[in-house]
This record gives sequence, structure tokens and C-alpha cells, in this order.
Amino acid sequence: MKHKNSIKKILLPIFLIMLFLSNADPSSADNEKVILQLNWLHQFQFAGYYAAVEKGYYREAGLEVVLKEKKPLESPVKEVIDGRADYGIWPSSLILEQMKGMPVVMLANYLKNSPIVIIAKPSIRNPAQLKGKKIMGFREFGMIAEIAYMLQQHNVKQEDITWVEYSPDPEDIINGKADATAAYISDEPYNFTQKGFVFNILDPVNYGAAFYGDTLFSSLKTAETKRERTLKFIEASNKGWEYAIAHPDEIIDLILKKYSKRKKKKALKY
Repeated sequence: MKHKNSIKKILLPIFLIMLFLSNADPSSADNEKVILQLNWLHQFQFAGYYAAVEKGYYREAGLEVVLKEKKPLESPVKEVIDGRADYGIWPSSLILEQMKGMPVVMLANYLKNSPIVIIAKPSIRNPAQLKGKKIMGFREFGMIAEIAYMLQQHNVKQEDITWVEYSPDPEDIINGKADATAAYISDEPYNFTQKGFVFNILDPVNYGAAFYGDTLFSSLKTAETKRERTLKFIEASNKGWEYAIAHPDEIIDLILKKYSKRKKKKALKY
């Protein structure tokens, strides 16, 4: 009797392990880990990628995708080129990076019009009036193609502007820390209207700079050596964006639940 009980004690853990393994996703262990470097913090801007993860489109393609937020002063282009990320997101200035000799390849584009604008005090009515002013944002914003083009068209040079530390808080402009801020028209005007702040939007599109917005890219090496994986990644991302656009409320709830509570639901909805 004691002998039978000891056998049960040995077999029970083995049985439980086998039961767990039988219920596990057999494909998950074989999925290739891929890092996607975002060009900002988690928000609806990346809705399609969240959907592709949540709905299993990447998993079906044999990929385990990690979405990596951008850190201050971190360059998504450099992260990809140096191999710390497999794919990245960057605006239209990616073309300028190519022209400077950076080995990057544009893979897909999901924002057909750039959302990057300058939000300014009411007294600033056109780009020429940015001369001698303080603008919140990383200096790299001034090098983004559409902003650079708009400033150039109004004879505003980089040295004519003082770039100060970026803050998402409209109070910093209201209280005079800066005269304007680089911003995404898709979400940041919401913060200003909530504060009751009157402002002007200097949109490069209105000055002839109708460029693409966020673009998915890889290094030239990845595009050449991981061609099949890259095509699968693009296809799965496309499916994710199609789903996200069709089900925005679901993706907003997903962002709040799994990625970030930095913005409230109304702000994400905006």
C-alpha cells in the first residue's frame, strides 16, 4: 500500500506537467522574436500594431513581436541600424536619412499625411514669426522634413530658433516657458482645448509640404537577409491596421488595459 502511494506521488507531478504542455500553444516556442521600435510613447498612433499583436496576426506569421517605446534622445533609426531593434517607425525624414547614406529601407506607410505641426500662441500667425522664438521639442523635430521645409519657405533657419525641453503640458506655453511646441495634430490639440487655451496651428501641409507621416522601416541588411520574415511582418501589420481602423473603441480599451494609462479614454478617442 505504501509502495502504491509513493508511485502516485511521483506520477502526479509528471501528469500535471504533461497536461500543462498539452494545453500550451505548440507554435509559440517556435515563433521568432522581433522588436519594433516605436517613435513615441504608447498611444493610438500605433493602433494597428497593437491589433496585430492582440488578434494574433503576428503569431500566425510565426513572429513574437515586442513593441518598444521611444526613450528621450533615443533615435529609432540608430536603434534599428545598430541592431537593437529589427524594425522601426519614423516620419518622412527617413528619406533624408537615406540621402545622408544611412542604410535604411522604407517598408510601408500608414499615415498618408504627416501629423507633425507647430502649435503656437495666438500672436504667432505664420512660420516667419517663429524667428527668435522658443519652441518645445527635441532639436530633431526641426530636422523633420516637413517642418524643415515649412521653415525654409519662410526664411527661418535652425539657428533662428531656440529649442527647449519638450513637455506635453500646455501650461508650459501658457506660462511662457515657450512660445510654441512641436506636436502631433492627431492628439495634442486636445490637451490645449481642455485647458481652454487659444492657439494657432502651423501645419506644413498648408505650406506645400504634403509628406507622408509615420513610416515602417528596416535596415538594408534586414530587408535583404530577412526578406521572407519582413514580408510576413508587413502583411500582419496591414491586417492589424485594417482591424484597428474598423474597431477603434476596442483598441482604445486594449491600450488602457495592456499598454498605457498615460492618456485618458477621451484623449485616445480624440
